[in-house]
Amino acid sequence: PTGPLQMSERDTLNIRRKFNPADEKFEFHFDGLKKESPGAVETVNPWSGILTKKVQLSADEYFLEVNHDNGLTSQMKFKGLLQPINTNDRLSSGEKIGILSQDANEFFWNLKNQVVK
Repeated sequence: PTGPLQMSERDTLNIRRKFNPADEKFEFHFDGLKKESPGAVETVNPWSGILTKKVQLSADEYFLEVNHDNGLTSQMKFKGLLQPINTNDRLSSGEKIGILSQDANEFFWNLKNQVVK
């Protein structure tokens, strides 16, 4: 994937991952984000696809769901600013979808197979 966080080689973060075999879903929890140089961390679309869900959870917190062309679905939750994107928009791989808030130190990304058994 390209992203879902746009970081340099010198930036650091912790990643916790969990796989749930029942629904073939990976859960990634990024925390402890530290940038070497000043500036915000951008969130980007990992693979090309269609934005199928956009929910504003609070004034600066969002939940997004993207059905990717490769058969995977991304669910992302973060605190920050969202780009002007809408449900049913086609997003390119690596396209900027938002910027994490300066006080945000975590990002949630669930990745699952779109095929229902």
